[in-house]
Amino acid sequence: MPPEQNAWTPDSSVVMAPCFISMGRVMDIISLVTDPNLLINARFICLRSAGQTRDYAWLQAIRVLFGSETFSLEAKQSATWDEEFDHLEFYYNGNDIVVLEGHLSSWKSLESDLTVEKTSDKNSVLVTFT
Repeated sequence: MPPEQNAWTPDSSVVMAPCFISMGRVMDIISLVTDPNLLINARFICLRSAGQTRDYAWLQAIRVLFGSETFSLEAKQSATWDEEFDHLEFYYNGNDIVVLEGHLSSWKSLESDLTVEKTSDKNSVLVTFT
C-alpha cells in the first residue's frame, strides 16, 4: 500500500492499511472495530531485536471515531521507555487534550460523554465514552 494511504495525523479518523501485522514492518495500522457508528483503529510498532528470530509488537496509538467525533490516545515516540516521564498524548477532534499529571486527574468533553481519567500519576488512563 502506498505510504500516503497509511498516514495518521491527529485530525484524520479513517486510515487505509492492511489488516495484519507483517513481519519486518516498522509500523502497521489495523482496524480493530468497524461499525456504522464506531470505528477503532490501532497503530502497532513492530521491531526485531538483533539476534531474535521473531518480531515483537506493541500498541503505539489508538483512534476511535464515534459518530462525527474522534479521540486518539498515543504514546510519544521515545528511544527508551522511562516510567518517570508521562508518554501519553491525547487528541479530541484533532485538538490536543491536556490532562494534568497526577492520579485521578481528568478531562471531560463539553460536546459528548467522553472522559479521560488518569489511573496513576503517569502512563495509565481510563477512557470512557457513550
